[in-house]
Amino acid sequence: MAYAWIERTTSQGSERRELERGLTRLGGARAHVAIEGVSDDELQLWDDPPKLVHLGAEPHPTVNGRACTETALEPGDVIEWRGARFVFRTVARRAQLALEEETAASEHAARQRAARRQLAGLAVEHELVDTDVVRRWRESAGELDADRCAEELLRTLRKDAAPKLLEASARELADRLAPPRAKPAPRVAREAPAAQPSTARDTFWRLAFALALLTAVAAALVWARARHGVSLDAWIDRALGG
Repeated sequence: MAYAWIERTTSQGSERRELERGLTRLGGARAHVAIEGVSDDELQLWDDPPKLVHLGAEPHPTVNGRACTETALEPGDVIEWRGARFVFRTVARRAQLALEEETAASEHAARQRAARRQLAGLAVEHELVDTDVVRRWRESAGELDADRCAEELLRTLRKDAAPKLLEASARELADRLAPPRAKPAPRVAREAPAAQPSTARDTFWRLAFALALLTAVAAALVWARARHGVSLDAWIDRALGG
């Protein structure tokens, strides 16, 4: 079985549409690929073996300029119908498998490189590699070749590194899977206590008040003696029974 697709040419350019496994419908109500103005008619593209079948009334589609209702398809065939233009493309199954294998190998190699870089970084973090090599790469970090650095670091792994790396990687994975910690509530700034008057100033004002009170009392006594002849001494003698 082949890997097949069609290239549709429009005013905006060319677009690619991979064919469904088995049958791809063009234009009708159940179409995989819609064609403007077509609702009842349908073009069927089969992938194994590749062929075109037209279900509906005229005008029939043309393949390389020849009108037909059913025909086998070859790579590069040009299909025109109802104002739409398609080019049929296909590659052999063997070529498709080779392409898939090449893509898979490339992805596998990329994953391997990423894993070795991560492993080297973990080993550096836990001091499981040669410190001289680490220092040398740190000095040239501005022009770091990540793959070469990882390869060189991993060649200097300590003999007991494997269990420690397994333990460290398990902890790191658990930390990454743990839910994010809630941020602590912001601290509310406490208002500064009101400034208290100093002891010396407080004593001064107390004495001033007492002095003012005594002055007022003395003035009242003098006024009472001068105006009414009332003497505080007489009151005291009378109170003492003198």
